[in-house]
Amino acid sequence: MMIDQLEENLTPGNYAEHTDEINRLAKSRDMFYRIRLADLLCRFPNRHAKETLLALTEDTSYLVQTSAIDSLSVFPGDDTLEAAMRLSASRHPLVRGYAYICAGMAGCLFGDEKRTDLRNELSVIREADTFAKICKLESLIRLGDKKQINLMISMFDRCNYRNQCAILNSLSDLYPSISYSAQKKILQFCKRLADKDMCEAVQEAYDRLTYTLANHL
Repeated sequence: MMIDQLEENLTPGNYAEHTDEINRLAKSRDMFYRIRLADLLCRFPNRHAKETLLALTEDTSYLVQTSAIDSLSVFPGDDTLEAAMRLSASRHPLVRGYAYICAGMAGCLFGDEKRTDLRNELSVIREADTFAKICKLESLIRLGDKKQINLMISMFDRCNYRNQCAILNSLSDLYPSISYSAQKKILQFCKRLADKDMCEAVQEAYDRLTYTLANHL
């Protein structure tokens, strides 16, 4: 079965029937097949899908690694956190960024002591790339460091439009799960941007944020 058919036909109910095809696609010479497979597997919360994604985090392509660690964010556990922390040292900012997010999503499910240890471990990483730094801040906020919201918001005006989108999308993702005081900061920031001229991509990210706020009042 080719990736197009798998994307169309794979369901939780028939997943076990297609493990051989999934295994073959995970080893395909076509990088884009492996990327699409990694993107697909986040919809199937089973052990085989997780093990496949863990293997793809060691792929030779950084784009495959990025898709794999992004999809692993929905699979909690020590092995997910281990993969995320390994990729947080990647030389590719895109990989590091999604690895930070994955680490935060995995770590926020742990107990207070382990969550604090992870927050401290991430805090000392000196991240030079702006996108990856935004992702690291998102992770720290998920792990309980509320003051990082101020830093993320303060970066907005200095960023290019891609990173402005990243900030707005991070705030949208964070908003439902953070404290009321932190939500108020995001709401105030959102009001400040209301009359700001934005390019289409930033406007779409802003609209997503306002939609999230409106549905969690």
